[in-house]
Amino acid sequence: MGEIRAELEGFAAALAAERINDEQLQRLHSAWDGYQQIIDKITARTKQSAAAQTKETERWTHANDDFHNVIMEASGNRQLVLAIEDIHRRYPKNTAFVAYSQNSRLLRRNLAEHKAISDAITAHDGRGARKAMTAHILHSIDATVRWAEDHQQLRGQGTN
Repeated sequence: MGEIRAELEGFAAALAAERINDEQLQRLHSAWDGYQQIIDKITARTKQSAAAQTKETERWTHANDDFHNVIMEASGNRQLVLAIEDIHRRYPKNTAFVAYSQNSRLLRRNLAEHKAISDAITAHDGRGARKAMTAHILHSIDATVRWAEDHQQLRGQGTN
């Protein structure tokens, strides 16, 4: 399912690069700026309370959703958007944050991936946007799977 999601969102990014209008482009840049701010705050943090971490998770989720939603909208393809939304119902989006939240290297990589997607769309480079988005989705899925496997192993070790 992750591979299908990556291909569909990559296709949406390619279409967005060709079809995005000025207002959507402005919102894409604003979403990326907000995303960068939250990543900067998360990576600079010291130990936080559970409430502060929950707030950061909510802000990250909102910023990430804003970014991806502008791309879906700019793709101009309602059927594609519906197909992606169906995948998100079966495999919820934003699950990667659990893997990213304790790893500033992964957060910075994720930020750089968003920047590459934004830059390709801004340059109306459909091929580059598709490649960047597909890689981004595959990286997020891989990080989530690795996190789950690592935590499953740790949980198994604790029961011996």
